[in-house]
Amino acid sequence: MMKFIWDAKYSVNIKSIDTQHQQFFALINKIFFALSQRPIDTTEIKQIVTEFIKYAETHLAYEETKFQESQYPEAQSHCQFHDSYRHQIAEFEKQIKLSNADVPTIANQLAQFAQNWLSEHIMATDQKYSQFFLAHDIR
Repeated sequence: MMKFIWDAKYSVNIKSIDTQHQQFFALINKIFFALSQRPIDTTEIKQIVTEFIKYAETHLAYEETKFQESQYPEAQSHCQFHDSYRHQIAEFEKQIKLSNADVPTIANQLAQFAQNWLSEHIMATDQKYSQFFLAHDIR
């Protein structure tokens, strides 16, 4: 199991958003830990998937509110990434609720998706708004 450790390279220099991103790290670590346990607790895995849904609802909405407040020029394209994340997480939730669901496999897929989101979205896309937000006094 690979543990994700928060490091300054992940920072967007906006404290409120960095704090939320740190929660995302914790969720990724939580699902990897749950998958490493034997036997795998499917109830716990389902609960973590629900936490990913809640994270999406609160964090992405928070960023989108800040886009509106600051009139961020790349808001529309950024929100498309958010919508894609919401859709994919909802798919994982739908799959995991099926009575014949292979919970460990779906959870592994979710963990891989979250890992990729971390490297592709937070490290690249979110970094784009950092200077703009700071210039508009969003901290």
